Amino acid sequence: MKILRISTAVAILLLYCCVLLSQMPMEPRARLQARIDKDPRSWFEGLSRVPRGTDGPYESHRSKGKRDPAVVVRTNDINKSVEWQTQEVDADVKAEAFRFLWTCGFGSNQGNEQLVLFVNGKERFSFTTSNDSEWTVVGSGGGQLTFSLMGRNQYGASLGYMVLEAPSSWCESGKPLSLQIKPAASKADIWYRLYKYDNSLHYFLTRERKQVYSSWRCANFGDATLTIVTQLNFAGKQVVVSSPKGSIGSGTLLHREGLARTELSVPRAQQRLLEAPILIHIEPGTIDTIDTPAFEESRIKAFMEEEIVFEKYIFPVGEFPSAAWKHADLVTNLIGTAALKVDFFNGAFERVEKAGMPGRYGAMISCTTASGFQVRRFVTLYCIPSTYETWMQSLLGHTTNPAGPAANEPWNEFQRSEIARFLSRKKNAALLHDPDASVFFAGLSDMKASSLGDNSLGNDSPRIRDRQWWIDFKKKSSGSSQKVIQLRPLVTENQRGTILKEIDPSTMGYRSEDLEEIRKVCASWAEQTSEPNVTLIACNGDIIFHEAFGKNANGTPVAKTTPMWMASITKLIAGTLAMQFVDQGFVDLDAPVAKYLTELPKTGTPVLTVRDLFTHTNGFGWHGEWASDWNMTLENYLAQCLPVCHVRERYQYSRMGYAVAGKILEQLSGRSVPSLYYEYLLKPLGMSHTIVDNTYGSCQSTAYDIALLGQMLLNKGTAGGLRFFSEESFERMLPQPIVGPQGRLERDWGIGTAWLGGNGLGGKTFGHEAASGALLRIDPELHMVLVSARDRTGSNYTEYESFRNRLLTAAAKAIKNKQASR
Repeated sequence: MKILRISTAVAILLLYCCVLLSQMPMEPRARLQARIDKDPRSWFEGLSRVPRGTDGPYESHRSKGKRDPAVVVRTNDINKSVEWQTQEVDADVKAEAFRFLWTCGFGSNQGNEQLVLFVNGKERFSFTTSNDSEWTVVGSGGGQLTFSLMGRNQYGASLGYMVLEAPSSWCESGKPLSLQIKPAASKADIWYRLYKYDNSLHYFLTRERKQVYSSWRCANFGDATLTIVTQLNFAGKQVVVSSPKGSIGSGTLLHREGLARTELSVPRAQQRLLEAPILIHIEPGTIDTIDTPAFEESRIKAFMEEEIVFEKYIFPVGEFPSAAWKHADLVTNLIGTAALKVDFFNGAFERVEKAGMPGRYGAMISCTTASGFQVRRFVTLYCIPSTYETWMQSLLGHTTNPAGPAANEPWNEFQRSEIARFLSRKKNAALLHDPDASVFFAGLSDMKASSLGDNSLGNDSPRIRDRQWWIDFKKKSSGSSQKVIQLRPLVTENQRGTILKEIDPSTMGYRSEDLEEIRKVCASWAEQTSEPNVTLIACNGDIIFHEAFGKNANGTPVAKTTPMWMASITKLIAGTLAMQFVDQGFVDLDAPVAKYLTELPKTGTPVLTVRDLFTHTNGFGWHGEWASDWNMTLENYLAQCLPVCHVRERYQYSRMGYAVAGKILEQLSGRSVPSLYYEYLLKPLGMSHTIVDNTYGSCQSTAYDIALLGQMLLNKGTAGGLRFFSEESFERMLPQPIVGPQGRLERDWGIGTAWLGGNGLGGKTFGHEAASGALLRIDPELHMVLVSARDRTGSNYTEYESFRNRLLTAAAKAIKNKQASR
């Protein structure tokens, strides 16, 4: 089968590259329109009904951020397929070929994998999950299969229209075609989605086709280019673009690849004319209105990715190292000429001109953008008492010189063990140029073995100590009058709350065959996916199942006490901590974030609330790696980019909201989130195998520890006689409808919680999903907590989903059978 492709550049934000704004591609849309206009009577809807396929709602190019019904097939499961029927062929239409159009999407960011399309039971086409914007496959026995890209989602998946051009010999008047897509054999897990729209052709013709298509691109976020594409009948005509402020440019539409096309250059100085409405005039009159480009929004978002680098991060006593923007020319293009001002502070928060003695130092770097915004960045530096070479020899134990750095830096046994572990990860890296190294040694200098107290969990580290230093620095340097709050000690209630306890399930009425089914599912899950798991199921606080399955990477059997990656279950832990602040009146979920973070403007739009941070309606879905609660100046980033965030316009899952929420808790308490976790959750709940140091995805824990948290939530805020928050606050933590400017958004969401019912569990089951595949389900109807700890989903996500659903079903069955036998 011959494959023909028309490739277009995939826009990537890179230094000195052209950057495309987030718009739909033009040429595929225009060419699809030209094909339909050529012979509109031969076109039919590509879907009328779907007799077979795995259902699931997904976002399409036309769903506007919502998830619409679809069926899905995956390339690594040859046993599954999607089958559907087209619209019936009109008996009155005579043509050599008929065209059937449907809406689809497929993963195109993980490689090209093959799928096969059957027509009326015969294999006709083989195609791949290519990321090309347009492609055509010539089938066996004639016919063509084409794809036209209409957009990409945030993960780079291709979304658009597929068209089958079927010879008339394949079609029978008054009858539909039967179509089926199956994967070829593949180890990669890439999906193809058929959206259940029975009006795709009508939608395109009435909602998406235009006389003129246009898009902006901006080189280096400086000069801009406006591309205009239209049908071939406009070739040779003059096009003029104007706004209320004057003419923007003109050009001639030229014939190119079956379309008429021209490009207009708009220098940055002229972009001030880009005020709505921007009109396209093609002889003899106005043809279209263009959306005003969001150049300033794009520049701000690009600037968020820029970083300040120091000549050295570890340096000897004396002059401080110099600092500069990593991409200075690009920064100038984005925010204007802005000279850096660097202030240095010693470990006691005193401003200094030189490093007079070894130890930690902090650098506060600032500049003012052309628009007047005050940019701030914080960097940790570490001063050593000798040359770098001598210092490194001392660390590695190659010198015993009593006058050398060992005498000036008397590391204790605990610190030496931490240094050895750190150096083993860095191997031969040059530490003096490594910002992680300065953070490590600065934090370690604050961290004595005796100062660990009873924090035997390990929820402490040099990095956490450095984080606390910057929290203290911000409090001291801001001059804020805001008082540091102290959460009240957990209240001990007279009535002891239910806690987890080991029982013999057979004596409690649980059927052995039901528990054996759970055991078989978990064992097969570990064996077939080569991913170990530890699963715990508790009902009314009684542990009815708690077993480990599979082996670690080193071949040893996994243990019930083996910590595993809980990934985004961390967000539920962060939400639980935040609700203690809410319960005690320190945080109002519906108050503006600016009430708590002093760098944010107190007026203007959009108004970002604390609730928006937790419900993924904050408009932060575009962020990069800088959006972390480990970013010590995250508040400054937020203050600069907030005006271009589209708050409550759509649900878009991201981590930044939780990172900002963590900054609120730190600002109010004067303490790092990791230390708050330890004192107010991990220690009182007895989560002795848990380490969690951020608000969105770092948690390493066991099934038992997470079940302790789950049981407390099942008890509506109590565990072991301690009340963590009131029942009213617990109810406020649960998912609620989200209402934006355009009405209710697609899903409910809570403060770190989501509804996760189904597979035998009640509709009010809640918890949080995890990228690792770890499970947490809390079912008030069954009085059940289920945790399955694991580090990865495995390579075959369809297989993971199948085992997950089987486990949930088996767990629910075991409890229901026990309840029915009373």
